Amino acid sequence: MKKNKKKNKKLKENNVVPFKQDLKLIERHKPEDIKEREINRVNDHFKKIFEDIEKFADEASLSSSDLWYRILFFAKQRHIHATSYANYKINDELSTKEVTGNFAEFTNEQFPELKIKETDKKLH
Repeated sequence: MKKNKKKNKKLKENNVVPFKQDLKLIERHKPEDIKEREINRVNDHFKKIFEDIEKFADEASLSSSDLWYRILFFAKQRHIHATSYANYKINDELSTKEVTGNFAEFTNEQFPELKIKETDKKLH
């Protein structure tokens, strides 16, 4: 009788038969984590691209402002054709605010002597 009990225990413990012997569990991530990873991947990719553009800009005979105007023009043109106008307008305004805000913050931190102090403009 003791032998039967041991066999039953073994059967109960190992009652799942895998269909695939090399089956691997895939770790599921939160959608926010996936989006954050993808944003970082895209940012890294474009940083490399813009390093190449800066090297190209140094070699070009155009002025820096003309060259960057062309880059912005083509980027915005592609954007407006690839997305809806509403999406384009929102992204254009938000990116402009973010870039100028970051630049203002940078200049205020690095060059505090250039910061304009707000004064009280009341007459009385």
